[in-house]
Amino acid sequence: MQDLPLQNCAYLGGCNYPIAAGDAVTIIFRDSDALIKLADGSSFIVPNVEISSVDISGPGAISTGGGFVGGGFGAAGAIEGIAVATVLNALTTKSKIHTFISITTNIGEIHFHYGGMEPNALRIALAPLFAALRMLNPVWREQRLDILRLAQTKGLLSDSEFTRLSLRLDKYTREEGLPPPVSSDFSKLPKIVGPKGRCPNCGATVALNAEECFSCKAMFESHSAWRVIPL
Repeated sequence: MQDLPLQNCAYLGGCNYPIAAGDAVTIIFRDSDALIKLADGSSFIVPNVEISSVDISGPGAISTGGGFVGGGFGAAGAIEGIAVATVLNALTTKSKIHTFISITTNIGEIHFHYGGMEPNALRIALAPLFAALRMLNPVWREQRLDILRLAQTKGLLSDSEFTRLSLRLDKYTREEGLPPPVSSDFSKLPKIVGPKGRCPNCGATVALNAEECFSCKAMFESHSAWRVIPL
């Protein structure tokens, strides 16, 4: 991901970060984190692995001013009035962009106003960031695998297509730094009979009464802190 600096942002509020409402900041979204630089030269880093969500909203460009209507007596007066109104509207109409960026993390929230790009354009510009955040979520990866498995079960995917697409997902997530599944041979994954649950450590689908996760080897015995999450 190429660094994307968002200059002249205004901090609106939040919690648990060394920044005060009204501070002017530059946000630089990088490969593995977001760098928040304050006007006084100080800065702090928000690692991608701590980011729960990034929300982009706002009305975008808003125009104010103008409103002059041409008019006058007779054709000449009307033309003159229209011309004057056009000039006045051009001189007094101002547009400003209002885009809001909200970052929720493991430890708090930070909310900014940004006037350099409309919400939709900024969302497109930050597409690599959103893709990277998805790749950091093992539950997301397992959900995508579940969809592929369901499509195979319904005959929408052949066995070879299922393997190809599963391996492609595995390769993509592995390149983004996630640990790969224990085995890439999906025919050897355990068949789950009865109620299902999700491993709280890696997000794999396991039997609700499983004592161990087949993927990350997390233990679910009575003395363990891990517990299978019912689906």
